[in-house]
Amino acid sequence: MTGVIRANRSPKGPAAVYATATAAILVLLASLALTARQPPPPAIAELTPEAQHQIRQAPNQLNSKFGSANGGPGAGGLAPTTTTQPAAAGSTTTVAAAPPPIYVPAVHQCYGNPPRQISFDTQSPPCIAYWAGNNGGATTRGVTGNEIKVALLSNGADQRAVADLQTFFNRTFEFYGRQLHLDPGGQGPSSSYSGDECTYQRSVADELAAEDDFATTDPDGQTPACFLDEAAADHVVTVAGFQWFGAAGLANRSPYLWQYQMGQDQEMALAGRAICADLAGRPASYSPSAATASKPRKFGAIIQYYAGQAPPSVDLLRSQLGQCGSGLAATSMIESQQTTNGASLAQDYAQVYTADKQAVLNMQTGGVTTVFCWCQVFMEDALGPAADAQFYDPEWVVVGPQQDLDITIKAFWADAAQEHGLMGLTVDPRQVPYVETTLNQAIAAVDPGYEIDTDEATWLHTQDVYWMLLLLASGIQMAGPDLTPATFEHALQTTTFPNPYSPQMEGAVGFAGGSFSMTTDADLMWWSAAAASPLPDEGVGTWCYVDGRYTASNWPPGPASLFSGRCDA
Repeated sequence: MTGVIRANRSPKGPAAVYATATAAILVLLASLALTARQPPPPAIAELTPEAQHQIRQAPNQLNSKFGSANGGPGAGGLAPTTTTQPAAAGSTTTVAAAPPPIYVPAVHQCYGNPPRQISFDTQSPPCIAYWAGNNGGATTRGVTGNEIKVALLSNGADQRAVADLQTFFNRTFEFYGRQLHLDPGGQGPSSSYSGDECTYQRSVADELAAEDDFATTDPDGQTPACFLDEAAADHVVTVAGFQWFGAAGLANRSPYLWQYQMGQDQEMALAGRAICADLAGRPASYSPSAATASKPRKFGAIIQYYAGQAPPSVDLLRSQLGQCGSGLAATSMIESQQTTNGASLAQDYAQVYTADKQAVLNMQTGGVTTVFCWCQVFMEDALGPAADAQFYDPEWVVVGPQQDLDITIKAFWADAAQEHGLMGLTVDPRQVPYVETTLNQAIAAVDPGYEIDTDEATWLHTQDVYWMLLLLASGIQMAGPDLTPATFEHALQTTTFPNPYSPQMEGAVGFAGGSFSMTTDADLMWWSAAAASPLPDEGVGTWCYVDGRYTASNWPPGPASLFSGRCDA
C-alpha cells in the first residue's frame, strides 16, 4: 500500500610535478630545505607568501601533468633545458642547464602513501607538491589570474572559522597562482519576501548568477534544493553539503551540480543491501514489543522530502530487498510544503503530526515490523509519538541527511520506547570529539587556540562548509591551471582518491563512473540511550557503530552485532 501525504514544516536550523623530476631537482630541493635558503620566487603569482612550509622530505612529484603553461612541456616551469657549448676546437658538447630555482615556501607537504594533500583528512585528494608557470589568467566566470570567487551562503556557520577555512585551503592546496575568495554576498531578495519558497530560492540563485561567481554552496534556509538546482542551471558550479539530490538530478545539471553526500538513490541501494545482510529473514528481535519481536521481519518504508526536491525513489531499495526474498509491504511518501507566510509553529507541527500519524498507520495496517525511514530531521519528530499513540512498536532503520548525529536523535526522536529498536545507516564520517574533527584540525592549523567545541548546531553548519570546500578545492586542484566547469568535472571523475585506512573510519570518497557525489560507503549503527556521546556537550545517548564501512558491492554477510557488547561511539 502506498500513500502520499503532504505537510507543512519550516526548518529552523540544521540545514586533490607528478612523476619524478630529475635527480638534480630533488637534490636541489633537499639542499634548499636543509639550508633554509629562499631564493627569489620565479615569475609566478606566489600562492602563500606567509606560509613557511617545513620540507621534511623532498617531494617526489616535481613535474606536473597539469603544468602545461609557460615554462616547458608538462613541467609547469620546472623542466630542465639544454645548451650547446664549445668543448674543444672544432667540436661541441651538449650539457644540461641548471633548472629554475624552486621557491621553497610554495612547496606543499605531501602526506601518506599514496601521497595526499591533508595530513589529518583521509578524504583529501592526491597531492600536488609544486607548480610554477603562467596560469593563463581568466579562464571562466569568477576565475581571474589570482582569484577564484565563491559565494558562500551559510550564515549559520561560525564566521571566524569560515575565514580560517579560506586561509587553510589557500595554504594547503595547489591553486596555480590563484586564491579562493569566499564571498558572503549573493543573498538575493529581502528576507521579508513572502511568496512561494521555491520561487524565492530560485530568484536568489538567479540574482547570484549575475554576480560572476565561479561556484556557490548549499545555503541555509528553506528549500535550498530549488536554489541549488537553479544556480546550476545558471551555469554556476554548485556544491551541496546536504543530501538533496539523486544521481539523475545531479547528472541533469552536468557539469555544474555536485554533492558531498552520496546520492539519495545510492544510499537507498546501500541501505537495502545492509538490511538484506543483517536483518532480513530473521525475527524482529529489536522491537520493544514481545509480540512483534517474535515475528519474521516485514519491511515498510516512510520517505520524507522537502518541497523542491524530487521525491526520493525507493526502486533501488525495493530491488535490493527483492534479492534476499523480501520486499516492501507498505510505502508512505511525505512531502513538506514549506512556506514563508508566517504559519505558526503550532499549525506546522499539527500538520506534520497528522502526516506522520497516517504514515505510521499505513505501516501498522500493512503488518510492518521494521520501518525503513528515509527521514528529514525536521519532519520525523512526530513519528515516535504517533507510533506510541497507536500502540505500535516496530524496529526503526533511519537513513538520510543528519540522521547520524546525536543531537538529531535527541532533538527530533526523543521517545524512549521507540528508541529501543532504533538503527541507522551513515554515509558521513563518524562522530568524533570536536577537537578531532577535520573542521577543528583545519582551524587549528591556521588559528591555534580557536575551536568550535560547545555548540553542535554551529559546528554542524561549519563542518558542512569544510566538506563543501574540500570537494571544491579537490576539483580546482586536480583541474590544473586551466580551470573551467568542464575541466573541474573531468578532473574529479578521473581522479583516484587515496582513501587510506583510518581507525576513525571517515569513509571513502571519489567520483568514479561519472559520479557527481563524493562519499561512497556507509556504516551501520544502533542507538544507545546509556552510552556517552563523543561530543562532551551531548552527555549520554549516542550512536554506536558496528564493524566497518562498506559499499553495496562488498557489504559483508550478517547478521551484524547490534544492541549488544561495547558501544563503539
